Amino acid sequence: MTFVTTTDDCPARERLDLWREVTATAFVPLAVREPGGKGFHGELRSAGVGTATLSEIRTSACVVERTPRLIRRSDPGYFKIEVQLAGSAIVEQGGRTARLSPGDFVLCDTSRPYRLAFPGEAHLAVLMLPRADLSLPAGLSEQVTAVAVPGSEGLGRVASAVVATLTEQLDAVEPAGGLRVAESVTGLLRAALLARCGAPAPPSARADTMRAQIRAYVDAHLDDPGLCPQQVADAQYISLRYLHKLFETEDVTVAELIRARRLERCRRDIEDPTLAGLSLSEIGGRWGMPDLSTFSRAFRAAYGMAPSEYRRACTGSQAAVRAAASAAPRVPATL
Repeated sequence: MTFVTTTDDCPARERLDLWREVTATAFVPLAVREPGGKGFHGELRSAGVGTATLSEIRTSACVVERTPRLIRRSDPGYFKIEVQLAGSAIVEQGGRTARLSPGDFVLCDTSRPYRLAFPGEAHLAVLMLPRADLSLPAGLSEQVTAVAVPGSEGLGRVASAVVATLTEQLDAVEPAGGLRVAESVTGLLRAALLARCGAPAPPSARADTMRAQIRAYVDAHLDDPGLCPQQVADAQYISLRYLHKLFETEDVTVAELIRARRLERCRRDIEDPTLAGLSLSEIGGRWGMPDLSTFSRAFRAAYGMAPSEYRRACTGSQAAVRAAASAAPRVPATL
């Protein structure tokens, strides 16, 4: 669910107070002041993405501070990644200063004081995530905060573009896929931060990043009936053997991943009352499974009932269906 708040709906004299409440709820308690006295306005759109929270912010000129007093008041132990979408920002933490232009991003540690200054109108994306989720090597977090990662080249460009695209599609992020999305985005951001600071990514981090890219590719091509492990390997410029090796430690093979993702999308389409006019063949075809008999067999294997039965159950009792389908899909090993 996406939450939207704007200060434009309240009197001008109350807007900063409202914004402090909004940002404290979305992020952590912050001190906010308007330097010019020209009238403040802010808008925030926010949604949970796995264990993280992604927010889109539009704000007029302001200064935001995370002070020692506010840290003592509340310290949930989060990292905050800001991606500058438009305008500029100056970020200070740990004796360093980062100047951000559109596309650049920066990491802040909410357990230590920091300061953000927006000299004019700004548009940004903010990803809040538990410190453990970023999995930075021991002792490195203090070295990478307030270090601008350019969004014009390399991994910084890739990571920034992914966050910007995800922000645009915030309303479309499904809870079931949120955790995988968060893992993919976090892996890219971690790799870009390590590269910016000259720290070699450990083999596990490189493998995590590659798996995140593979999952993102799979999700983007589920409507292609020809999607298969070989196509995925070719798209990532790796051998099929190496692709399978990357997933040796995962719960699923690449073929199982493709099928599980397709069936999850189909299940959600069947549940969606606004898509009741689509036939089951059309729903399967939307997600790369145009043959109804193949789709029906795979759906029954995954959820214990045929898609036609599931649709009837959805019409009768949505709650009962969700409970029946709460178990992880039992996906066969081959496409």
